[in-house]
Amino acid sequence: KAIDNAIKFDNPQELATAYTNLSVIEKLLSKNIELKLKAKKIWDENYPSHLVAVNNLTNLGLEFFNITKENKYSLIIGNLKIPQSKNELLQNAKQNYVAALKQSTKNDNKVSIAYVNGLLAELEEYSGDYANAYKHFRIFTSLNDSIYSQENKNKIATIVGQREVLLRDKEIELNKQKIATQRKQTIALFIGIGLITFIGFLFYKQSKNRKKTNQQLQVLNNQLDDANKLKAKFFAILSHDYAALLPAFLAFYNFKKMPQNC
Repeated sequence: KAIDNAIKFDNPQELATAYTNLSVIEKLLSKNIELKLKAKKIWDENYPSHLVAVNNLTNLGLEFFNITKENKYSLIIGNLKIPQSKNELLQNAKQNYVAALKQSTKNDNKVSIAYVNGLLAELEEYSGDYANAYKHFRIFTSLNDSIYSQENKNKIATIVGQREVLLRDKEIELNKQKIATQRKQTIALFIGIGLITFIGFLFYKQSKNRKKTNQQLQVLNNQLDDANKLKAKFFAILSHDYAALLPAFLAFYNFKKMPQNC
C-alpha cells in the first residue's frame, strides 16, 4: 500500500523507503536483492545521504558478500539483475560498502562509519587483502571503543543514579515501615494498658461488691440468729405457760363431764 501511494503521489523518498523496508522482510534472496536495487536507484537519484539510503547500501553489500561466504549461488541462478560470479559479487559488495562509508562520513555518523569499516575489514580479510582489512579493522575498533566507552560511561552513570534513587526509596520505605510498626506498637501498648486498667477496675468493683454482700450477709445472719433466739425463748415461755395451765384445763374438763344433779 505504501508503494502504491508513493507512486500515485510521486513521492520518491517514501517509495525508496517502502522498497527498503519491504526488502528487509522478504524471505526470497533474489527478490530481497531486487527490492534493494530498486530502492538504491531511487536513493542515488534523489537522497543519497539519507540514513535509510546508507542502511540500504550497507545491507545490499552484506547480501552480496553472504552469497559468496555462505555459498548461496543456487538461490540467485538465472537472475540477470544479480551478479553471478564470486569476484563480481565481492566487487559489488565492496562498492556498496565504500559508497555507504562515503555517505556516513559525509553525515558524520560515527556509529555507521564504525560499522561499515568493520564490514569492509571482514570482506577484505575474506578476499585476502589483509593490509586494508587491518586498516579498516583498526578504524572500526578505535571508533567502536570511543562510541561505546562513552555510552558505557553514560549507562554506568545512569545505573549508579538509579541505584542511588532505589537505595533512597528503599530507605524511605523502610523508615515508613518502621514508623508504621512503632505506631502499631504504641497503639497496642495503649490498648494493653487500657485492658489492664479495665480488668483492674472490674476486680476492684467485684471486691467491693463482695465486701458489701458479705456485710449484708453478716447482718442477715445476725438477724436470723436473733430471730432463732427469740423463737426459742417464745417456745420456752409457751411451753412453761402450757404446763401451768394444763391441770386447770383438765379439772375444768372433768367438771364439765360431771352429772348435773350431783
